[in-house]
Amino acid sequence: MRALPILSVLLAIGVLFQVALGEAGLVTIWLRDLHATIGLAGVILTAVALSLSRGSKTSTIYLAVLLAAALVQAIVGLSLYGIITIDFRLFSTMETIHRFNAYFILLTGLVGGVLIGVARRRSATSTQAVPQG
Repeated sequence: MRALPILSVLLAIGVLFQVALGEAGLVTIWLRDLHATIGLAGVILTAVALSLSRGSKTSTIYLAVLLAAALVQAIVGLSLYGIITIDFRLFSTMETIHRFNAYFILLTGLVGGVLIGVARRRSATSTQAVPQG
């Protein structure tokens, strides 16, 4: 079984879980650590998926965009966490950026994943030999 589809499913589940945690207001105290750990694991898994996607230029660009968004998300998240120092007057702005970037990652992941999946199926179907009869 190929690793890239499995990674894609793991990333999709992770993003959905992360958004649900954040929107439910559950990212407090110990859930904050879980949220941060899942987020950093998502950055690593996105980088691994990018390294595995050597075949298609489209999927490589798509995963590079997702990796850039995930890195921004991690940097903003770590600043909210207090690991990276920010001006506290910008805290609510950083929270807003973190929230909207999460939705950008979610929508880009869903739409891009579906489009790339459809394109792969079409190319696999078109490259198969059609029996003459």
